[in-house]
Amino acid sequence: MAKHVKDEQTTAMWKIIAIVGASVAALAIILFILAYGGVLDAVSSLFGNGEDTGTTQTTLPTTTTTSTPPPAPVYRKPDTMNGMWLTPGRDYYLSEKNTGAAVQKQIDSAFEAAESWAFNTLLLPLDIEDDTRVIYPSTVAAFPEFTDADGKEFDPVTYAITKARERNMYTYVVLDLHVRDGEEWDPRTDLGSQRILKMVEEAAVRYKVDGFFISGFAFDLKQVKSEERDGTITALNALMEKVTTCISQVDQNYYTGLLSYGIWAHKSVDERGSETGEYYEEFTDGCADTLAWLEKGLFQCVMVQNYTSTAHPTASFQNVLKWWDAVAEKQQLPLYISHCANRIGSYLAGWKSTDQLAQQYLYCKSATAWQGSCYDSFTSLNADTSGMTETLKRAFEGTLDEEFIYKKLTISVPNKTKYTTTESTITLQGAGDKNFPLTVNGQEMELTDRGYFSLFCQLSVGENQFVISHKGTTKTYTVTYKQMILQSVSPNSDMTVDGGNQFVISAIARKGSSVTASINGTSIKLTENELKEEESGNVPSDFAEYKGTYTIPKGKVGESVSLGAVKITATYNGLSETKTGGKLTVTALPVPTTTTTLTNGSGTTVPSGTPIPAPNENVEIVTIRSDYAETFSGGSLVDDYSRTYNSYLPKGTTDYLVSKVYYSNQGTTYNYYLLASGKRVYEKDATLSSGGLLTYTQLANGNMTVTDTHTQFSFDTTSCIPVYVRTKGQKYRLDTTSKTPSYDIAPYSQTTTDIDIEFHYLSEKPALPDISSSPLFSSAQWLYDEDSQAYVLRLTLKKTGGFYGVSTKWNGNTLQITFLNPANIANNTETEPLKGVSILLDPGHGSDNDKAWEAPYNLSYAQTLKTKLEALGATVDMTRTTHLGTGELSLQSRVQMSQTKGYHLVISVHMNASANGKATGATVHYYSENSYVPSKVIYDKMHEVETAYGVGTDANGTPRADGTVWGTLYMTRSIFHCPSVLLECAFLDNAKDKEALSNPEYREKLMQAVTDGVIKYFSQQK
Repeated sequence: MAKHVKDEQTTAMWKIIAIVGASVAALAIILFILAYGGVLDAVSSLFGNGEDTGTTQTTLPTTTTTSTPPPAPVYRKPDTMNGMWLTPGRDYYLSEKNTGAAVQKQIDSAFEAAESWAFNTLLLPLDIEDDTRVIYPSTVAAFPEFTDADGKEFDPVTYAITKARERNMYTYVVLDLHVRDGEEWDPRTDLGSQRILKMVEEAAVRYKVDGFFISGFAFDLKQVKSEERDGTITALNALMEKVTTCISQVDQNYYTGLLSYGIWAHKSVDERGSETGEYYEEFTDGCADTLAWLEKGLFQCVMVQNYTSTAHPTASFQNVLKWWDAVAEKQQLPLYISHCANRIGSYLAGWKSTDQLAQQYLYCKSATAWQGSCYDSFTSLNADTSGMTETLKRAFEGTLDEEFIYKKLTISVPNKTKYTTTESTITLQGAGDKNFPLTVNGQEMELTDRGYFSLFCQLSVGENQFVISHKGTTKTYTVTYKQMILQSVSPNSDMTVDGGNQFVISAIARKGSSVTASINGTSIKLTENELKEEESGNVPSDFAEYKGTYTIPKGKVGESVSLGAVKITATYNGLSETKTGGKLTVTALPVPTTTTTLTNGSGTTVPSGTPIPAPNENVEIVTIRSDYAETFSGGSLVDDYSRTYNSYLPKGTTDYLVSKVYYSNQGTTYNYYLLASGKRVYEKDATLSSGGLLTYTQLANGNMTVTDTHTQFSFDTTSCIPVYVRTKGQKYRLDTTSKTPSYDIAPYSQTTTDIDIEFHYLSEKPALPDISSSPLFSSAQWLYDEDSQAYVLRLTLKKTGGFYGVSTKWNGNTLQITFLNPANIANNTETEPLKGVSILLDPGHGSDNDKAWEAPYNLSYAQTLKTKLEALGATVDMTRTTHLGTGELSLQSRVQMSQTKGYHLVISVHMNASANGKATGATVHYYSENSYVPSKVIYDKMHEVETAYGVGTDANGTPRADGTVWGTLYMTRSIFHCPSVLLECAFLDNAKDKEALSNPEYREKLMQAVTDGVIKYFSQQK
């Protein structure tokens, strides 16, 4: 496209034109008053050179001259234009062979078909589409001749005007000035200018209509050389003044409008231009300064041929409309829009969508200066079978739901259009515009009130195709189902292991399979277990984890032993599959040396500094390097289950290594250190050093300090001994080692009566700390555990269940054990019931690559909750307040944030997902005993709200089971210093749930319910 900007010469030229124009206008008025003769004679005497064009002059009746000023013009226009174009060559005169009778019939048919549209305006172009001829008898342009049945001349335009009048339609003639149609129409020449003005005069005199719209005034891109640009702009400016003057001289009541092609100039070319690009510009490319014409007041209105779609990449309908709306409003002119119905169903962007014209109409309704629309091809409107015109009618009638009309087909699940899966089912989930049907493989989906749908699909073995169609958009998903029995095995790589230890062999296989492993001539039966969930919203699977324990043979002195590879076979419905895993090699044993074993007996005093007996000959010391290391049950039990009574060891803790332990979960092998104190820790959480000895130590200065928020015990030692903290008196649903345990306490609530602090390697029983000022504990006593050979400080709670959280920390050789006190809210007011309460909110996920479809919901719900909690006096922090883009906030980082302050409660906010898109409602997850009560009261409040919206109930409206769920999610099990709960607000892959979740009103009410639950939880601590 040409890129030009109006310079100073152009500005100066305009000033000259303005002076000349004013003089000419004055002279025109004088001549008009003195002798109201032929219009063309008057125009020629004013603007032309009097040259004979060889055409017949039409003369108007002479009027009596009077000194009285003429009356103000009265323009005939609709309050709101709803118009149709009737274009020759498109809507009638469809063939060169058409007779007058045929054309008349075509016009009749057009009007009959338009009855249902309630059009109040007719636009009649005089030029034939894609032709240089006009449709009426002209002295300056070629035209086809028609005769009626009587052999008389037939004028299609006059006939169409008559038919429009019969229907009380406003009628306007569209005058194309033919500037692009060759030298004979070039306004820069006298001949071209006179020809154009003659055509205007002929039409203005011949057709008694309500007004005229002027078009065809711009040049083509290649018609004007750069050095001719300024002169061309001047010539067009002069022409447009003559054209509008000519029309008003014929009848001052003619309503004359500018019919613009669409874009004056792009903002990148002229700062006054529109936010558009890469599209024809009338001023920049065509030298037609339409903006200046409007600013000079040459027209009574403007109609824009806004023929792009709302989806156009560089010149969208809405951006073009926005610019013209601002111009028309500034000039106080009515703005009309001409829509390109002729493009319905075309390949151009946006024109296959069934709501394209309706969207355009609704955009227009929001424009300030807009006073109506016209459609450039009634034939296209009438012939459309895509549903676009029916949708437009609904927009006219106001029966479209405008809130969703701009919605496009979106598919959130799956996130790939082509992939292979070993799962037998998938869920299709997405959304669209509820005004229109959405189909999957031809089957129409039921959309919720907000346009969501969810479809559970059973896959066939091989390729499955899903074609989703909506509003002219079609998306195809190809899912290949590969039926697999055995998904993975572990160990999956070669390993060297210590002899005599328990080694767990595992596999991921289809549920219901029979799975066995063989190694070194031994066959091991693997048993089925549910896959462990690390994060919320994990979708249930067709597969399960199978595991079995193999005892590694004792090693040989000075010689490693190869056991060969692990082979695992899974059988399902008569089909078998075998995979070979990694090879195991037993570590060679060192040459033995003599050692002395020291037993500490039942409380027998051991001198401080006495070496602690090493558990094996190859002495190695484990030092905890993570801030907190999760511990697992030791001894002969080898699994990866998190048990609430296995506490965390703080950074700096030291202990002897008994052995290395290996376990596989979900295809990943985990490595542990088994400690002499009886627990296991992940290798990643500790460092190993050879040599050195640990010694027994004493506890000194057993001080207790109490603040508003915490009760803290401090003990001085000479070494960082293992210390474990666990609750006593708590009942669990299933505490087992033979199958998947469940530390759900829902049947019992929190029944904790005591807190046991287990100290290893103490040389003697310490003195009791003074707990008389504690708000938590009523008594303290020292006990001795014969099995673990450890001293235990038992602290009895003042209130059953009155335990809120604990953390341990080594500060040099000082051990700090810190308990969370009940919230100090006894003196709070009704308006600030949460004053003094500190809460951390964790909106789950948040990066582009981390469940991006869920993350915005999590954030908006958490922000709403924050506002409500703070309004009631709480101090609230958030792990994130924005979308993280390509960054990521790890689970470990979120947990570390929770440890930076003395929070009373951590709430993680999530949205759920299921295997079949049918699960519904909220769930609240907890892990530790102290987190059960807040999770229960919060869930109960949430459930009251969701059932009112039909969420959390089955098809019959029956509420589902209690949604308070125990589990080992990272954000609940890794936070132990205060209660931590994880909210799953509802299921995003359930259309009804998503409908509610997307409703701001529902978000407000659900987060108010959470707030009410928080208030109730803390009120119980008074």
